[in-house]
Formats: sequence, structure tokens, C-alpha cells
Amino acid sequence: MPVGEVKLLRLGGAAYDVSFVALNSGVSSSNTITRTPYTLILSNEEIDHPIYGKLVYVNSRYQTNTPGYITNTNWSGSIEGTYHEKLIQLSSSIQRGDSGGLVSSSGPYSNSRVQEGIIMAQDGTRTLVCSAANIVNLWYLTCY
Repeated sequence: MPVGEVKLLRLGGAAYDVSFVALNSGVSSSNTITRTPYTLILSNEEIDHPIYGKLVYVNSRYQTNTPGYITNTNWSGSIEGTYHEKLIQLSSSIQRGDSGGLVSSSGPYSNSRVQEGIIMAQDGTRTLVCSAANIVNLWYLTCY
């Protein structure tokens, strides 16, 4: 069952890749992080800016709450002939199909998480992430 319709796309050199979706009647979004006891704080004021060495958690198709560290806060380079810039690099490895997964850090409340970004790609041993701060701050979006 479709959840909604894509109304607008915003692309920015892989610093962000965002779709605006109008939800169908009877469909709502949730801040529960699948397969974990955690909820995501849904406030633009609570989105973290990446910090080198920070502990983060990967939740994606194949990973549940996998810990890792931010190893680069401003990665730039080419992947398969396309140049990318302003990406976060993680120590965590991912698998094919993990793109679009959530990267978060511990939140200020018990069982809460703060969004750090969205998994973009794996390039060799590098896991690359679009920063939530870039996605929201560059386009004044509401993060869900």
C-alpha cells in the first residue's frame, strides 16, 4: 500500500537528497525507530551538527542500533564518477540496501535519539552520510 505521493525533490551535490511527500489519507508518520526502544526527537532545534569522534548509531534495512563513530565531518570526493561534497564519514560499515537508513546519536531524554543524518553510500571502507543539519538548514525543511 503506498503511503503517499512525492510532490517535490531537492538535490544538492549529495550534500542532501530530499523528497517532499504528501501522505495519503489514514497514513501518519511516527518517531519510533524500528526494532529499537528509541524514539527520534522531531524538532529542527534538536538536530545535531556532526562532530569528529562522536558516537552514533546506524539503523537501516540490515542494521539495528549499530554503533560507530564520525571519522570525517566534511568528506568530498568522487564515487563512480560523480563528485560529492560536505558528507559525513562513519567508522561503521554498511551493506547494499542500507542507503536511506537513519544515523542518530543519544538524545537528552531516556530512550531518545537525535538525528545526525541519512546513509548515502558505501565507498570501499567509507560509509558516507548526508548531514541532517545540511538537509534541514539549507532548505528550511521539517525533519520527520
